[in-house]
Amino acid sequence: SHPSPRPAPSRRSVRSTSSDSIGLHVVNVHLLACAAAWVAGACAALLPKGRPAHRSAGQLYVVSTVVYCLSSFFIHTSTGQLTFFHAVSVQNLALVSAGMAMPRLMRHRAPNWRVWHLRFMAYSYVALVATGLRFALPLVSGGGRSVVASLAFVVVPVGAWLWVERALVATWRSPRMAESETRA
Repeated sequence: SHPSPRPAPSRRSVRSTSSDSIGLHVVNVHLLACAAAWVAGACAALLPKGRPAHRSAGQLYVVSTVVYCLSSFFIHTSTGQLTFFHAVSVQNLALVSAGMAMPRLMRHRAPNWRVWHLRFMAYSYVALVATGLRFALPLVSGGGRSVVASLAFVVVPVGAWLWVERALVATWRSPRMAESETRA
């Protein structure tokens, strides 16, 4: 007449439940950091350069990028192995580090440090957007492998390269360069 007591959960099921919970928290931290980097990077790109607002947005972008890149190494549930996207994380850590080194270390050594800062930060942002589109578009289009998402992973970086190198870098002049051109 008494219901039989439930057996105690085995160690294995407790362990997998807690690791699933930790994995979910890592994914949430990763997604939040990606969203923060997406917004902060856009703000840094649009704000007047060298001003406190640009620097603050840029610092938030860098911190968010470090968090999403490092957290990505704890996310490999689909294959159980590191993937191409983890290589993109390593690339973005290198790009952001180099981008931050330009104003701090190269300001007085390289006259074109701003162009390199622009390149490194722009390409790290492009990788964030392309990777985000690669993962978000299949969710919007009903799941599965989406040709559009895969094309976005190619088209966005190629288009961005053309935009950065042909439009931004080619037409960008530092204040010092513009000043010396007007004197001549």
